[in-house]
Amino acid sequence: MRGHTTTQTKAVQIRAGAALINGDLTIPERASGLVVFARLALAWCQRYLSRGRPMTLRNVPPSEWRPFLDRFSREHRAWIATFHEVVGGTPVTRVPCAALKSVTLEDGVSGPVLRVTFLNGVSLSAVRPCAMRVQQMSNGAECAVEVDTADAGFIRLAFRAAALPEQLDGVAPGELSAEAST
Repeated sequence: MRGHTTTQTKAVQIRAGAALINGDLTIPERASGLVVFARLALAWCQRYLSRGRPMTLRNVPPSEWRPFLDRFSREHRAWIATFHEVVGGTPVTRVPCAALKSVTLEDGVSGPVLRVTFLNGVSLSAVRPCAMRVQQMSNGAECAVEVDTADAGFIRLAFRAAALPEQLDGVAPGELSAEAST
């Protein structure tokens, strides 16, 4: 992609994968084999996970970030999630399959900081977030949160399984062990 940094290009490719999930299976004629494979793999994985239910990607306005993240953290505490990011133009999985503790927006020296903390003690952050999106299934179940940063970074926190919180029994096994230790 002309005029874009490698990081921006990778973020666009990842977002293009989300477009495939929403039913857009068009692949540019000049796409490399790796891009075609990645797009088809993303489409297959998301269709498998959604069991045929369409998904949407909804923007979260900056004025709603804190209340959204507070609710998101409460409803998804101890859910198994994976943390992906684009670093130096390369997608990297930072935390594969760990129980989520919280996602918060903090005030940092150079602007807001989005912090993702897992029950195992691992904490990762994205400095100066500038856009936030939530991926939802047609029934409203949240599958993932995506964040763009001012320095052209991109992170994605995705759940292993998606369900409405009220469909679950109310307490995840990871939550029980976390409460016992506090």
